Amino acid sequence: ADVLDLFAGTGAFGLEALSRGARHATFIERDRRVAEALRRNIEALGLAAQTKVHVADWQPALDRIESAGVRFQLVFADPPYASDEAVRCLTALASSSMLAPGGWVIVEHAARGSFAQTYRGPAGGRLDCLDRRRWGDTAASIFARGPDAPQGPARPLATRTTTPMPNLAIYPGSFDPITNGHVFIIKRALEVFDKLIVAIARNVQKTSLFE
Repeated sequence: ADVLDLFAGTGAFGLEALSRGARHATFIERDRRVAEALRRNIEALGLAAQTKVHVADWQPALDRIESAGVRFQLVFADPPYASDEAVRCLTALASSSMLAPGGWVIVEHAARGSFAQTYRGPAGGRLDCLDRRRWGDTAASIFARGPDAPQGPARPLATRTTTPMPNLAIYPGSFDPITNGHVFIIKRALEVFDKLIVAIARNVQKTSLFE
């Protein structure tokens, strides 16, 4: 499967998909510093041949990708909760031919407020909600192409030579603070996987109480 990670940040979703057998991951991240950190992580994992990072706002990046005729079986979007970008992404993808038949769009969003069951694109096509799950203040909605979604010609991504992936797991989080639960998961993962990467994200909005 080819996956697209919108608002990629640390790239946790796309990298996790690769560790579980995805063929290729495309990341879109508009913050240049964050994108550079993502590229360094990709290089460290030896996944450069299976990835592409676009440093741009999501809408022009999607336009370029669609013009290239690339399709994805799975799209993940984690836009800022306080913005309308989740809705804008869904409407854009509903009209797009880049989502392969049978493909899914997973959007993470705030659990509060209304989120529609169907989104229609301005040029036709629609996305229908298959499932919605909630964890505290966070929810994830899974959408699939409706029967009247555009099919469009597709050009597959170029064939890439890849090396066998180790049995790899990625455990992302702020770990702020770290708890016994985190330690238990890390220890258990080390028993199950050949390699575990703990990706620690810094909470820039948290102020220090101590020097």
